[in-house]
Amino acid sequence: MRADSSIRQWGGSLVWLLILYIGLTYLAVGTISVSQINSRFGDQASYIFHLADIADQQRKIRQGQLRTVETSLDEAMQQREFSLIALNSQAQHLGLSLVALRAALENQQASVRLQDLGMQADADTSHAWDANVTAYYRGVLMEELATKRREHILDELRGGLARLVGDSSANGKVIGTITETQFQNATSTASGLRSFGYAWLFAIPSEVLTLVLALVLGALGSALHMTKVALDPAENPSPAWYIIRPCQGVLMALVVFVLLKAGQLTMAAGDSDALNPFFVAFVGVVSGLLSPDAYRLIQRAGSSIIPASTEEGARWAFGLAAAMREANVDVATLAEGIGAEKEIFDTWVAETVPVPVREQALIAAWLHGDARTLFTADPPPMVLKLAASSAAEAAAVPA
Repeated sequence: MRADSSIRQWGGSLVWLLILYIGLTYLAVGTISVSQINSRFGDQASYIFHLADIADQQRKIRQGQLRTVETSLDEAMQQREFSLIALNSQAQHLGLSLVALRAALENQQASVRLQDLGMQADADTSHAWDANVTAYYRGVLMEELATKRREHILDELRGGLARLVGDSSANGKVIGTITETQFQNATSTASGLRSFGYAWLFAIPSEVLTLVLALVLGALGSALHMTKVALDPAENPSPAWYIIRPCQGVLMALVVFVLLKAGQLTMAAGDSDALNPFFVAFVGVVSGLLSPDAYRLIQRAGSSIIPASTEEGARWAFGLAAAMREANVDVATLAEGIGAEKEIFDTWVAETVPVPVREQALIAAWLHGDARTLFTADPPPMVLKLAASSAAEAAAVPA
């Protein structure tokens, strides 16, 4: 019975992970791709997408017009051919040579009336002949007009964006500072992304899109960690953990992203106001995959802004430096021995931050010393001086 329950739980976890992977991968691909276009063209990216929409609309209109014109062209050609067949039949019946008929039809200045051709016929025959001649010339005229209109539309379609949007000054070569080739490359990429359902991402501002990228990759990093845990037989997380863990990854990625933008974290990101999309994606994955480590990173960054207050029982390491020299133990060794961060341990030795109660006991046990000789509740003179200075400044402020 327990085995069946375990199998059902593992199967449910697998389905949930598959859903996460498919959805998050879809979002990650879209946000990275659109972010790449934004980073390549900067502020002109939205301008390109706007022109691309206009060009697509105009292209569809031109293609519809082209279909209409080609239909008219086919009708005109059919009308001309039918009229010519009828004229040939009448000419043979009246004894008029086809060569003479064709020469008369092609001569714009010559008359094609029967009496002008030297043929005698009754009124009905003459009327039918004139009707066929008129239909023939109408077909020729419609064919010429449709052919010219068709060539004009094809020229607009081949001429690129400038002719489609009516920008005659661009002359089909440059739109703003973007060349036609660059525009075509960008719009072809954008069209491909639209075909996969990413059109809505183009409406998101680039700054917000970068944030979305970090959050999505944070959840994806959590999914990677969840897969490792799910495949480990020794692990047996609760069902709620599979819901909370992605949320934790998203929140961690959000906080780390905010710290990067605020300049509180420097991880070879360069300018914090123009973060590379791939760097943001990497930070998001790491934040989700290593949420506990990201939490400690955030804690260290926060402590640089808001120093840790003296908690109840925390004392100053008055004799710690001398005891370490006497025991021939360096900071790195002792910090690793008690499981503390070296940077935090340095602040204890420098007496800029008091030592918590638990760490006092660990340090005393490691050095085989007495906690009463290592730590004191009296703050060092530097801290007292800073406190007095702050109090004096507060007193000088008028109420």
